[in-house]
Amino acid sequence: MAVREKKHSYLDSTAYRSWVKKRDRALEKIHIAAQLKASDEMRNALGQVLLQCKAQFHQLKVDHNSMDHLDHAIRMQFQELVGHLFKIMMDLRVGSFILATASEAEIIARVNKTKDVSLNINREKLNKVRSAAAMAGGESVKRLRMYLDRIRRKILSQAQTASMSADTVEDFLRSVVYAFPKRRRMSRPKRILKPQLMEAEPRFEIGTGVDDWLKKYNQMRDQGASADEATFMLDQDAEVAWAEMLSAYKSEFIPKWREPEYIVDIPIADPTIQATTGEGVWYAWEFERDMTNEFVQSVRDGQVDAAKENGITDFVWIAVVDSVTDACCLWRDGLLVSEIEEQLKAHRGEDAECGIDGNELVPPLHFNCRCSLAPATDSIPDKPDTGQADFETWLAN
Repeated sequence: MAVREKKHSYLDSTAYRSWVKKRDRALEKIHIAAQLKASDEMRNALGQVLLQCKAQFHQLKVDHNSMDHLDHAIRMQFQELVGHLFKIMMDLRVGSFILATASEAEIIARVNKTKDVSLNINREKLNKVRSAAAMAGGESVKRLRMYLDRIRRKILSQAQTASMSADTVEDFLRSVVYAFPKRRRMSRPKRILKPQLMEAEPRFEIGTGVDDWLKKYNQMRDQGASADEATFMLDQDAEVAWAEMLSAYKSEFIPKWREPEYIVDIPIADPTIQATTGEGVWYAWEFERDMTNEFVQSVRDGQVDAAKENGITDFVWIAVVDSVTDACCLWRDGLLVSEIEEQLKAHRGEDAECGIDGNELVPPLHFNCRCSLAPATDSIPDKPDTGQADFETWLAN
């Protein structure tokens, strides 16, 4: 029986672990900003819906057929909202992909101490990212319309019931608010990109090292890479996407819109409504969850794309092992993707732990999957570096 050649995980490299830790903090900041933008757009749309409800309250009291007018107004408002939210999701997809891809190529070059690592990001790749099917299935824009249609029907049902029982417009509007997606304040949202070997980091406290690295990219294009830096090739579309990602990373998001109940000037004392404004207020609904999972998918795809483009075809599967780890993630933990593939083939492409086919070789496997990958190859030393990663030193040069 042939002895399989040992493969080394890049996680054995302190430099790789340090780099990924800082990179993931930058990615998290982009993800949080996108979620806050999406909630702000939803806040504005729901405020306009309440204004429509307020304007039609007295008519609804005497003529329930006027619900058709309210329905039309909500449909028009949500149609506009679809465009805003879809753009936010696409920007998040592309921005997280391009940062994950470029940074993975860079650290591969640094660990291997070679300038032969390169990366080519072009319109074709970015269009593939944009057009990818939603992780939940189907086209992203269609799922978004479906989610908003559910909210619309719930609002109409609540408004119809409330119009028959409410004595005042204030009571009517308070009732309608209960049909809106729930809000929650997350002063310190849990990190999405959190492999088991990484420590939790405070929200928004981004190290200046990542800032400097992002700035240095422009210099690298013009001056050429040094002996241990990757060579990046971006076409015009990718240049624009990079600039937009960089802007999203550097900017602190400031909400533009007030909460809906303030738009119609009705006080809400019920703590379950959480009538609050400002940074950190999220609308908890399907689109929020989709955004998170699409973000993770883009990051993992970017990592794999950069590694494969430079001849690395195998990866170590990393699961966050705790009391809520799914069985399908747990058995993969620590295995090479090639080993996982062999086991799935042996079981005729079926994962008995998850009830899924054998194509799931890159995380996320499911909604809220926290698994990640690290490149694995036989070309790095048996004893990788044990010192601290010189990320900041590289930035200073």
